[in-house]
Amino acid sequence: MPRGSQSFWGRPPPIPGAGPAPASGRGFPLPNGSSKKIVNNFAKPPHQLKQIQESNTKLLLEINKKLDNILKTLNCKGSFYKIIDKEKYLRSLLNEADHLAISGGRISEDEVLHLIEIVNHDGTVSELENRTLIFILNNYNLTTPAKNALLKFTVETHTK
Repeated sequence: MPRGSQSFWGRPPPIPGAGPAPASGRGFPLPNGSSKKIVNNFAKPPHQLKQIQESNTKLLLEINKKLDNILKTLNCKGSFYKIIDKEKYLRSLLNEADHLAISGGRISEDEVLHLIEIVNHDGTVSELENRTLIFILNNYNLTTPAKNALLKFTVETHTK
């Protein structure tokens, strides 16, 4: 038999289509008793399992912290919506308007353009986003140019 025609264990490799697969079911013959050794190699001792569990726990805690930071950055506390007088509004947009209003008491045109940019990031404006902008227009202290810019945007997007 040529040198490369034998398997790792010194037996010839099975011939495809020549009959049933060997008892190992892996497509190559195994020496007697070696299947138990292979199975035992996959079983982990308890101290290794504990180390794996601890590293997984650390990873999950890290992921959880990162998600908390992302949610804090997005000002998402609780619900996605903020319900005012039985109407749903976009909480993140109202939080951003609150933040802008704190800086000087009034929301300027540049700050309104920032809100519009947030809403129009994907080129479409949902009814909820439009309703929230109208709420900001009616209930927040805006400069005259800011009111004009926001009114123009809400009318344009509402009629599309």
